[in-house]
Amino acid sequence: MSKMVRETWLNTRAHHIIDRLYQADPEKWRADNGQSFMALCREKIKEVAAELPVYNDDMVNGRAVRIRAIVQNQLEDEYFRLDYEIPPVGGQPTHFPVCYRSFMDSADGRPYSGQPIRRSRYMMAPVPGASAWWDTEWAGNAETPEVMDFGNFVATVVEESFRPNSIMELYGFASKAPLDQDSEETDESLKRPIFYVIDWKPYVETIDDAAPLCSTYQEILDSAIGDPTAARFLMLNLLAKVYSRNPLPPQCTLPVTLCGVTNPKPIIDLVRSLMPRVIHLRLTSEEFSTSFASYRDYDRGIMVQGKLQCALDNTVLIIDETELPEGSVPIQGDDRTASQNKASLEQIMNSQAIDYDFSFYPVNFEVDMPIIVISHDAGRALKTPWRIPFPGEVGPLAVDDSTLRMFRKSISAAKEKLKGIEIMTEEISRGFSNMTHTHVAGGYDKVERFHHILAVCRLSVAHNGRHTITPEVWNEALALEAKCAEKFNEWNNGAADPRLVFAPTE
Repeated sequence: MSKMVRETWLNTRAHHIIDRLYQADPEKWRADNGQSFMALCREKIKEVAAELPVYNDDMVNGRAVRIRAIVQNQLEDEYFRLDYEIPPVGGQPTHFPVCYRSFMDSADGRPYSGQPIRRSRYMMAPVPGASAWWDTEWAGNAETPEVMDFGNFVATVVEESFRPNSIMELYGFASKAPLDQDSEETDESLKRPIFYVIDWKPYVETIDDAAPLCSTYQEILDSAIGDPTAARFLMLNLLAKVYSRNPLPPQCTLPVTLCGVTNPKPIIDLVRSLMPRVIHLRLTSEEFSTSFASYRDYDRGIMVQGKLQCALDNTVLIIDETELPEGSVPIQGDDRTASQNKASLEQIMNSQAIDYDFSFYPVNFEVDMPIIVISHDAGRALKTPWRIPFPGEVGPLAVDDSTLRMFRKSISAAKEKLKGIEIMTEEISRGFSNMTHTHVAGGYDKVERFHHILAVCRLSVAHNGRHTITPEVWNEALALEAKCAEKFNEWNNGAADPRLVFAPTE
């Protein structure tokens, strides 16, 4: 006689578990219109959340899974009654909960009385720029990033609001899209798998306050790059995090251009080995012809995801100019899209925000993206405040996996300490006043200049594990900037700044 196997979230379809929980006491769940029932489902799936397999496109089979994705766009809400009643066949009617269903299989079913319940719908997407190690760490075992291979899907969640561009960890199950891809229906959301969310939580970066200081690892970065000044500015760039937007400009950004680069891949690989999310934006004639910012396609009923739509924070934007042709850049058709793309890049650098195009009006979305421009020359798409010639050869970080993990943790910990750094206000004001009186007049905005120096100070303090911007730190920042300018001027030899010019073609 075979032994009965107990059904759990891990070995049977999620609907079987949900239906049995509901049918144990339908009257109890109806008393509060399903609130306590849905709370019970969340409690039950939490018990096995860490053991659930990671979702991919082959798992639209109703089994409980977990997934980490970005909220790409909010869709229209839908409403439903708590349960459906199936007429009896020689016995009592059977009730099925509709919290995690779009429809009933039986045409004879009818909605049971009760107040309509709102279910929010979101188009979800893979997290843009996700580094392989970041995905693998979240999988929590030997699974590889390929296991997390999935396309956009529609997440439904009962009476809950998700913030656009936030990263969410979802626990539930998926079913096939209501319509086939070749359907004549124009609403693209109906052609995507549906993920029924039972439990969820916003993804939060894990901060290890006991992590070593970033300065502990500076020599490792110096060795890989071969130039201490360039390595220091790259490190400070990776530590950058917007801690205040009032007053503008956003505080503590450090966009940098790495000049004279012929092979960008080693730099990109190095940054990806340290940062959880890295957007590699290749600037080519073809790329400039398509919108970098997201825009609303009303005919298809979706928000088209642009290359610059990413997680709210801690995503590095690498703007790769190394494939741009010499001279003007040919653009298919007119140059309006290309010009808008350039404006979007400038908007991110100056305001740490980007406008999404809703045709009738733009909607401004905040971002927090350290910018690294990689260029053959001094930078054509953006003129960043800091430009530094980069060595010809960049090697990998010569460390073991354990040290590399601690290096990553030290960066995350330093970012979190930026806002709490204090300033010796009177002394720093005096230092800035002295600097502006001794500096050659003209050519720069004093307020902008002050924020630039202050960003270097604040990031240097976090880098070294200090707590206060002192006159000593201020002078160190001035010396570091002077060294950067000296190297750039020696490399550039007085050449005029290159310009990015578009040449529309038919």
